[in-house]
Amino acid sequence: MAVLCKKCGVVFVGDGDVNCSHCSGAYHFRCSGVQETTFKKMTADKRASWKCLQCRQSDGGIGDSFSELIKEIKGLKLQINSMHDGLDQALQGIVNIESKLTAMETRMDGFESRLTLTESKVERLQSLEADYKNLESQFAALKSNEDGRDQFCRMNNVEISGVPQKNGENLLTILRNIAVKVGFELRETDVDVIHRVRRFTTTAGDAGRAADPRPPAIVVRFCQRRRKDELVAAARARRNLTSADAGLPGAASPIYVNEHLTAAKKLLLKRARDIKNELSYSYLWVKQCKIYMRKKDGSRIHVISNADDLSKLKYEVYRHDRCGRAAQRGGGVLLAARRGLRVTRRDDWCAAPRHEELWLTAQTISMSMFAMIELLLCLLIF
Repeated sequence: MAVLCKKCGVVFVGDGDVNCSHCSGAYHFRCSGVQETTFKKMTADKRASWKCLQCRQSDGGIGDSFSELIKEIKGLKLQINSMHDGLDQALQGIVNIESKLTAMETRMDGFESRLTLTESKVERLQSLEADYKNLESQFAALKSNEDGRDQFCRMNNVEISGVPQKNGENLLTILRNIAVKVGFELRETDVDVIHRVRRFTTTAGDAGRAADPRPPAIVVRFCQRRRKDELVAAARARRNLTSADAGLPGAASPIYVNEHLTAAKKLLLKRARDIKNELSYSYLWVKQCKIYMRKKDGSRIHVISNADDLSKLKYEVYRHDRCGRAAQRGGGVLLAARRGLRVTRRDDWCAAPRHEELWLTAQTISMSMFAMIELLLCLLIF
């Protein structure tokens, strides 16, 4: 008996068919909805339990599949909605970050402008500092020149200090008595002007000057500088002058005859006297309104013109200047050692000529160890 396909009604030719396990209907593979290769790959149990499309529809399998599919789609929709909400939140966060970045960029622009302004102010300050130093050096030079001119105007003057002041005194008579005492012949044509000058105490850093309780000094201006020098030399040779030598009554008090120095020179002389005692110098004197110092007989004579000259007496300067074309830009190294130290310069320790280096050894006495210790000093610039 011929077997017909349940869907198309065509008689089967050969064995290319598939049978439904529910209705026992036979189908071509093309009419069953399943491929022949797929069906043959199924296990024997699945082939035996295979159902046609009509039987599956009557059993409700398709409805269950659609229900499950709808549920899955709804679940996916919920997940998509949740992801959409998360994306909205992320987008809002990005917007917030962008606003904050914009605010930070604005602040950075403000900082940059303020930094530029600060840099310009720093450059201006550096320029002002250089101008200030230049003005300071010019002021020091002007002050030195003014003191030099003031001292030059006093080159013919003699200052006599320590003479008690009396009412109705005759300064010219006092001067004659002092000249007689020191063996100086005072002529009528020697003195141009004679008067007293009130003293003032002046120290470095004082805002003003205070009156000196000592009697005002007598200032004598000679017509000739040579005659002034002769009187000063005679008075220094005599020494130990007192008010009694000037013909003044009362208790004898010391009288000093010196060259008439400016206030700056007197302060410099006081500092030189302190340095003389500190460094054990033997000689300190003034000649032609210039200050001189000497360590001992036969040693070098130092002319003290300013405070730097006194510093040079306290310290020995060792230096290594920059060589070659680079010297045009300055440079070099310098060390200042106190003269009380035994300092030896060690140029043989220098590594290379291109380096700016200076080696010294200094010996000093350690009071805590009661021994001589040696210090190694080095200044090196590459």
